[in-house]
Amino acid sequence: GILVYPALLLAAWIVAWLIDLSLRHTFAWGDGADTAYWIAMKIALWVVPAVVLLRRKRIPVATFVELVMPASGIGIGVLAGLGLLAFSFAMDAVLGSASFNIPVVDAALVNGLLVAPLVEEFTMRGFYLTALERAGMTFGTANVRAGIVFVAMHVPGWYFQGRLRSPLSLVQTAIFLWLLALLLGWIKKTSGSLYAPMVVHILNNV
Repeated sequence: GILVYPALLLAAWIVAWLIDLSLRHTFAWGDGADTAYWIAMKIALWVVPAVVLLRRKRIPVATFVELVMPASGIGIGVLAGLGLLAFSFAMDAVLGSASFNIPVVDAALVNGLLVAPLVEEFTMRGFYLTALERAGMTFGTANVRAGIVFVAMHVPGWYFQGRLRSPLSLVQTAIFLWLLALLLGWIKKTSGSLYAPMVVHILNNV
């Protein structure tokens, strides 16, 4: 299951992108409908299978994914997330591309800042990373592997959105995202709460 699960998830995600392209071409729908589609796909493909698998084994979902200790988890997440945000902005400033932008508040923003981080953390750090550890892997090995899967799940989106300008840009983006995944896994492990990486992920997306 540990080997098959990420392969099936990635395959389903690619199919979801192909369906989205077909539906957009057929119905010429706008951003609102497209965002609703992706929110539904995130829940259906990322969250529901994990919940079903745990329920079939009669394992409490919240306990397994460590959706516990909300107060301390959120507190740690805020501190770590603000630190990451400050570091990222400082790096952008050094590179000369730092700026503050006020985004348009719409469904796409809610999806990017809330739905995507919560769903991705539930599935990658909550379910998959924990499953790898429970299968006997050390945390370090499991975190590296979960990080690779996390990056792989983003590649279809980059491809279909035309964001893969060159092999170098793919490698650079993938490495950054993988390092972020390692950090999120470590924060989850040390805090003992999935709330912590969820908050960090939200602040990172800000």
